[in-house]
Amino acid sequence: TQNIASLYVMQRVSYLVPVLTLPWLARVLGPSGLGMLAFMQGFGSCVTLLVEYGFRFSATQQASIHRHSPQRLAELIAGVQGGKVLLAALVTAASFLLMPWIPLLKGHQVLFAAGLFMSLGQALGMIWYFLAVDRMPVLAALESSLRLVGAAAILSLVRTPADAWKVLAIQGAAAWLAAVVGLVIALRAVPFCWPRPSLVRDALSQGRSALFFRIAETSYTSCNALLLGLFCPPGVVGLYAGADKIARNMLN
Repeated sequence: TQNIASLYVMQRVSYLVPVLTLPWLARVLGPSGLGMLAFMQGFGSCVTLLVEYGFRFSATQQASIHRHSPQRLAELIAGVQGGKVLLAALVTAASFLLMPWIPLLKGHQVLFAAGLFMSLGQALGMIWYFLAVDRMPVLAALESSLRLVGAAAILSLVRTPADAWKVLAIQGAAAWLAAVVGLVIALRAVPFCWPRPSLVRDALSQGRSALFFRIAETSYTSCNALLLGLFCPPGVVGLYAGADKIARNMLN
């Protein structure tokens, strides 16, 4: 019951924060600024998807099976987080190679860097571990608090269209802090283990099948603003993304 309640809290806060901040961002950024922000958030969702791989499902299952074996959990954490770091390096390199070929990103290097920073922080999160070992109240309290603090920071610090990168930087700082604290909490319960190549290879092999499901799921939700930005100017993306975000969050 506590885990279900904690997941509800995390989910509600994740839907509530955009609804609270979106009217302010629409006002101070304008349609074009909001469109650039939405485009980078869509790009970041794709980066997060690739780095998270299929670990949200495969690692949760394996950790749940071996929850009473600290050594096996330690090896699993090493393999999963090591796999994420490897994927993060590859995706980051590919992103910088692709950047010059995306017209919408020309002149927005800081926004691009902030979006990449945010997406990698989200991808390295430890929610899979806390789900598996039934310790969701700890993570829910941490992530929900950071999201609310981040929302307050956005309302305080974002004042002009040039501040769009601050939104991603603030969200990224919250994500990275949650990921680091979550890893520290996990490593207090299990022994430390280096991410050996064999562990990383096993983790990637187990998560491969779940990746295709996640790609199918994300392709018609988070990637819409990204796809629209490849064909339309930022103002159009902003008008679409604002309405889409409100509608999706309220429906969810």
